[in-house]
Amino acid sequence: MKKTTVIISNGSGLAGPIGTLIARLKSNTLDPVFEEYGDFIDEHANPETGWTLFGNFYDYSHVFNIRTWDAALVAKIRKLVDANKATAAYAKARKERAENRAFWATHEKRQRKAQRQPRR
Repeated sequence: MKKTTVIISNGSGLAGPIGTLIARLKSNTLDPVFEEYGDFIDEHANPETGWTLFGNFYDYSHVFNIRTWDAALVAKIRKLVDANKATAAYAKARKERAENRAFWATHEKRQRKAQRQPRR
């Protein structure tokens, strides 16, 4: 089997070239929710099994799901992901995600409590 890069998705409904993702990583903020699912790169992979690069952006819909056996590409994307995560915009997005999560957790508790209350 030839070890290559397979673009499953890269853009809204598209399988655009890697350059499209690279440009987006430089211009838009990644969605911090993907930290919970592997932090944008499946780090458990290796040159034999390949890597999966995946995620979306917080301020622009551009889903990406790329399978690759190219270690140099993974290193390049990791550097761009790390730079993106170091921005003030990413910190703001992370804070907003946490606030939303806290709001919905509280909201769900209130909903469950209201459902247990007898109707008058």
